[in-house]
Amino acid sequence: MKKIIFNISCLLLIFIAGRSQEDVYPARPYAGMLFITNATIHVGNGQVISNGSIKINNGKIEQVGANITAPADAKVVDAKGKQV
Repeated sequence: MKKIIFNISCLLLIFIAGRSQEDVYPARPYAGMLFITNATIHVGNGQVISNGSIKINNGKIEQVGANITAPADAKVVDAKGKQV
């Protein structure tokens, strides 16, 4: 009888622990123009751009480089000292 109660208790604890996990969803892409500046950018081909900028439009990267100017309607994020 003690084994049955112990096994049921263990199964109940496992069920409760599994149900208590939070649901984590990815953030929606930023709707609009986003401009990240002054960052150290690690490009997928292994190139590293120091003090570079990234221009993102509606969640998609449009430009990456060192000499890009921010559009007037863009939200500018200063990433000085950060790695991107």
